Amino acid sequence: VADAYFNVLQSVRVLESAQAELEGLDERLKEAEALRSRSLLAITELYEVQARRDMVAADVIGAEGDKLVAEEGLTQLIGVRDFTLFSASSTNLLLPSASTLEEALSRSFERNPQLKAARHAVDAAKYDVEREKGTRWPEVSLLLNSQYSDVGFDNLTSPPRNTDSVQISVKVPILEGGAGMARVRKSWATYYTRKTELDGVTREIEAGVRAAWAELQTANLKLRAARQAVKSSKINLEATKQSVASGIGRFTDILYALANDTRAARDESYAIHNRAMSWLKLEIYLGGSPVFLAEKLSGVIHSGK
Repeated sequence: VADAYFNVLQSVRVLESAQAELEGLDERLKEAEALRSRSLLAITELYEVQARRDMVAADVIGAEGDKLVAEEGLTQLIGVRDFTLFSASSTNLLLPSASTLEEALSRSFERNPQLKAARHAVDAAKYDVEREKGTRWPEVSLLLNSQYSDVGFDNLTSPPRNTDSVQISVKVPILEGGAGMARVRKSWATYYTRKTELDGVTREIEAGVRAAWAELQTANLKLRAARQAVKSSKINLEATKQSVASGIGRFTDILYALANDTRAARDESYAIHNRAMSWLKLEIYLGGSPVFLAEKLSGVIHSGK
């Protein structure tokens, strides 16, 4: 659900960035046509602006389609078609519950439900081995019986009396035709299979935790770099506009500056959502409750509103 939610947010962000770039290109196209009418702009530059504007217009149409597909995917999961989503401006408040990788590994080995299930399967297989081994030993039964009665012949009252009895029975298996030994061997085989599965799950969880930890650290760096890129792209866009207005730069330089600004905004959105999913993946490995994780994730998203 979180993945589908962020897919919708991402598609909305891509659409908004493309629409913003298209609006900027419409203004640049009007300026280019005005300059061309006065022979102050080369025809090739006007064509470049027109081509870029048409290309971004096609991107807007594609982004609208991606948004509809993403919304439909979320609808299939939650069963609601009319919903309002809140954009995540930042996910830096989503801190991992473990402070170090070693602590994360320790907590995952202790709390991960998949690992717990594998351990219980090993214990159950071990008990099954002991049960099958026990069937080959003699069976001893002890029966104690105590009875009090004051009723005699023909339901007449008689002196009260107590009757006590002790019985001991011993059953010794003499011949089973190898069936008992076969059951014991089968139980041992099941035990070793469950033990191997436990080792495999342990290695898989360790690898998953290490990968999720590294992915979260990488996501932090990417988010930081993406935010810096957004700042740089906006400064570059303003500088390019001033450069063109003063006659130093080429008119088409604005096209590249707008494209860089759109790409930077899109990359920042990807970085924000990727960090949230990286955090969620790590917390699931650590055995976090889905209800608790959903509430925390929702609280961070709504904190900026």
